[in-house]
Amino acid sequence: MTGDDLIEQYAIKERMSDAIETGYTDEEMVAYINDGMNMLWQVLIQRGDPETIGDLTIENEVTEMPERFWKVTSKAPVYIRRNKLICDGDLPQNISYYKKMKALQYLSDDIDFGDSPDTDTLYDILAQIVISLAMINHGFSMETEKDLVAAVIKMLP
Repeated sequence: MTGDDLIEQYAIKERMSDAIETGYTDEEMVAYINDGMNMLWQVLIQRGDPETIGDLTIENEVTEMPERFWKVTSKAPVYIRRNKLICDGDLPQNISYYKKMKALQYLSDDIDFGDSPDTDTLYDILAQIVISLAMINHGFSMETEKDLVAAVIKMLP
């Protein structure tokens, strides 16, 4: 699903239309979607969702970091220097790492929650977060909506 698809399928702009007369730019919508995805991604990391974790075998003392590498999941004899992984232990070394969320640059980009069985639920929650963030940013009280989103996030398996 792309950012455009999310906005259309969940009628996001229509649900926010009464908030401000000038509407929201594509750039604003990309920023709100990325903020929402980042919030969900952090929840998924805390829950140990497999989509947020990558595996890597380090065979050399200095190794290129994978594209979406964020940080090592456990205590491994590996550290980062100048965007390279440095192994300070026996080789080869198998490590797991948390992936960075794949951010959108344009609304036509795909939203990537991987193959999670909860993808539809994540899209539903993301739509609510996007609406709440946009409305909050424009000074509207969204206490009820924020509480609802927080409660739904807690229910994720």
